[in-house]
Amino acid sequence: MNKKDLEFFRTLILRKRDEALQNVELIESGSSGKAEAREDSRYTSHLAEQGSVTMEKELNSYFGTRTRKYIAQLNAALHRIEDGSYGICIDCGQPIPRERLEEVPHTRHCVPCKTKNSR
Repeated sequence: MNKKDLEFFRTLILRKRDEALQNVELIESGSSGKAEAREDSRYTSHLAEQGSVTMEKELNSYFGTRTRKYIAQLNAALHRIEDGSYGICIDCGQPIPRERLEEVPHTRHCVPCKTKNSR
């Protein structure tokens, strides 16, 4: 992969990482906002309301964890750009097509190997 392509993917990954970091901030601010406010309300003695608050907290935790994992994958892709291994399938050693990298810039597998591993 040439320098121009690597710079394109570095910029794409950094943009996606920034978006994900903003999402984590929103998730974390949301989990400490509405749910706790409702939980402290004098009306939360109703079981359905307590269930809604608990469910909202669990979903926020799940999405926060999932987003942090995605950020870690993006960071790993940035390291691969630096060490020269970006865009090479870890299973077959062949270049990953640009179209796939544009859709999933943190991928480590070409489509045939990903399909084979998903079965």
